[in-house]
Amino acid sequence: MKGEDWMDLSNTKLVLSLINERLQNKYQQYIYSLWLMLTTNDQRWVEQLEQDEKSYNDEISSPNLIHLIRLLQKDRNMDLLSKRQISCLYNEMLELSLNPSLQHRYTKLWNEAHYVIATNKTEFKGKKLTEQQVLRILETEQNNSQREELWYQYMKVGDELQSSLIELVNIRNKIAKEKGFENFYDLKLSSQGLDKIELNSIITGIRTNLDGEYSYIKKNIDKQLQDKFNIKQLYPWHYPHPFFQEVNLSYLEDPAITVKTVTSKLTNWFQEIGLDIKDILKNSDISANEDKSAANFCLNIDRDKDVRISAHYHQNQKSLSLLLHELGHAVYEYNVNMDLPFILKKSSEIFMSEASAIYFERLVFKKSWYRNVISNEGTQSDKFIGQQDFVSHLLVKVYWTMTMTIFEQELYRNPNQDLNRLWWDIVGDVQRIEKPIKWDIPVWAVKPHLTTLPAYYHNYLLGEIIASQIGNNMARKYRSSHSKEGIQYLKENIFWFGHSKSWRNILKSSFQDQLNPGYLIYDIKQLLENEM
Repeated sequence: MKGEDWMDLSNTKLVLSLINERLQNKYQQYIYSLWLMLTTNDQRWVEQLEQDEKSYNDEISSPNLIHLIRLLQKDRNMDLLSKRQISCLYNEMLELSLNPSLQHRYTKLWNEAHYVIATNKTEFKGKKLTEQQVLRILETEQNNSQREELWYQYMKVGDELQSSLIELVNIRNKIAKEKGFENFYDLKLSSQGLDKIELNSIITGIRTNLDGEYSYIKKNIDKQLQDKFNIKQLYPWHYPHPFFQEVNLSYLEDPAITVKTVTSKLTNWFQEIGLDIKDILKNSDISANEDKSAANFCLNIDRDKDVRISAHYHQNQKSLSLLLHELGHAVYEYNVNMDLPFILKKSSEIFMSEASAIYFERLVFKKSWYRNVISNEGTQSDKFIGQQDFVSHLLVKVYWTMTMTIFEQELYRNPNQDLNRLWWDIVGDVQRIEKPIKWDIPVWAVKPHLTTLPAYYHNYLLGEIIASQIGNNMARKYRSSHSKEGIQYLKENIFWFGHSKSWRNILKSSFQDQLNPGYLIYDIKQLLENEM
């Protein structure tokens, strides 16, 4: 950014307008390349992504822009919207190194690792399996030795990723120290208006209130698996997911709900409640295409109206919940006030977007919603996963999320410790899963988030909490957690403000409340009340 670009530094709004324009152009190219890389797994888009990401990062971390922001911060008459833009820019700059060669090394490592993850297949019995295929085998395979072999094969990619991941962690910590933080996790929390004391207090509170319920659910699951496999000692491969991050529920298989059918029905329902998803679906990819990334995701290509999702849709209740999750992200992004400057046209925080995603995801497990919107009278109620069974899944997911959050904090605190041992210590304490005899392998490195979305998993935990907060407040205010009036309230009081208001102010103004894990604890206890 050259000095002549900024004709009048006394006019903060004008300067910010020019910054917005420059960043939007670079950002759009970068995110579009990311979309193509993830949906095609074409190596040429990996290279293009690296160039476009570097171009955007160079722009936002340029010494001239940093100097300019420092000058603008001295404006005592700055309006609130300008202050929010400056704060947002500062927080985004935090994650980028002032050392160009270090930042270039980081970007190159990240893209290479991302490509490995996106194209990874598990080799088993002479076949190369996708993530979905591995999970389907674990749902049905009865042979213990076959399950064990598949589990270890699935974890093999950790060997390929661990050295890159550790280098990425060390680079992130170097960047954090450049900016005055102890480590990258501290930096990330600070940029979200959080700190470790608050986050760990939330985890402690959840465990204090729900460890008993989790123990009850876990014992029931273990007993079913012991009977199923005719064994006493369970190991990780006996569970329905390699990381026990979900429960093997008998998801309703409904061949009638094809991609075309379900998108039509969802489009109609969203239209009825005042949210338009036609443009979102138009550019999205929800096919079960094995050539694209196994991850489900939502990208806002231009922070305007080009919001897209990619999801692997299979004709069952589980896939539908994942599709609704991504649409929950998308409708948030799509309904941000388009008159806001580019810098602020995004969710107030990523965990607020996760809360929206989880709020819509949970609808799939409400039988009345499912029958009215998706399956009508054709629902096979004996196979439908309703609220009582869903609570087991929710508890397992919450405890898995806490496992990852605790581990990642420790990873950034000391990446040189024995991480294989640390992993199983935390898994044993939180999830209560026995480590295998051959435990000394980098299982932790297999989780893509640690490599590609650093310090992210706590956003899922906070999202679960805020989703419960939203649902309970909607039920109290509108006598239904998913009424048209309630969802319009979300649109107008949360989505609309984008990043122009802090997430704490949004919760306070919308619900006269602060971040409160009590709502999630209440939901789980209520759902379990009739079962225990």
